[in-house]
Amino acid sequence: MADDKCVATPDMVRRIIKDAGFEINQYAEAYIKALDSSEAVYGCDGVQSQAAYIYGNLTAKTDEQKHAKQQLLDISRGQIPNIIYKPPAANRMTEIELEDISNAFESYTENRVSSFESQCPVGTLGLEEFENFAKRYNHPLDKVMVANPWVNKCLSDEVKREIDKAKERVKILWEG
Repeated sequence: MADDKCVATPDMVRRIIKDAGFEINQYAEAYIKALDSSEAVYGCDGVQSQAAYIYGNLTAKTDEQKHAKQQLLDISRGQIPNIIYKPPAANRMTEIELEDISNAFESYTENRVSSFESQCPVGTLGLEEFENFAKRYNHPLDKVMVANPWVNKCLSDEVKREIDKAKERVKILWEG
């Protein structure tokens, strides 16, 4: 039931995911499997909705995966995905990239920080956690510093200083 106005097909979405080499969790897998039936029932809207759900359940670890996530986001918004890969600039980041890094860093460090930030031991997170995360997930350290999701109480003084410096170097491109 594909519509001439569709910007993507289920096969295109699957190819974007496969080519980027994502590790697929059970939730993303369920949404990927539902692509064809969603298209059959809802047409383009079904593919767009599934692309949004898949986007939300994939973690990008490489620049190519970040680009693939942007393509899925474009599809979910009914936009033609940009197929030309452009490496991200180290001194600029989009609102979406900020949110992705922030959420991933929170997951990466949550075992060090109490679920109630008010109970977080002062200075719990040091620069090493930020550096290790940046290296492991291939993010520029400045972007990780700017995307920090934790309250100042949980950060060492060194981290607070480095965040202030990073905020001067990285420009956030806010949408809207």
